[in-house]
Amino acid sequence: MDISWLLPLAGMVGRGSNAVGAWLLTYAVHSSVLLLAAWWLVSRRRLRWSPTAQHAIWSVAMVAGFVTASVQVASPRPSVGGALQPGGYGEGDRGGRAGDAALD
Repeated sequence: MDISWLLPLAGMVGRGSNAVGAWLLTYAVHSSVLLLAAWWLVSRRRLRWSPTAQHAIWSVAMVAGFVTASVQVASPRPSVGGALQPGGYGEGDRGGRAGDAALD
């Protein structure tokens, strides 16, 4: 049974998981910052927001996390805050703990 046709599919799954992981990490950061900003804005005593305005602030913060994460990942421009690139093992690194080389 020839399964060589599965190899390109396996490569696409790997690239897809990287894209999904990048989006999830970006969403986690963006949504955390936006929800924290919404909480700070609504919780200020000097700024008396109506319940409708508070609801609008929370709604915008929740939706903006999805929008900004999607735009950030889809944008061809480099990130302002930099990019976290998952790296493989370096030359000669076997992926073990730091002290394992001395045990050989």
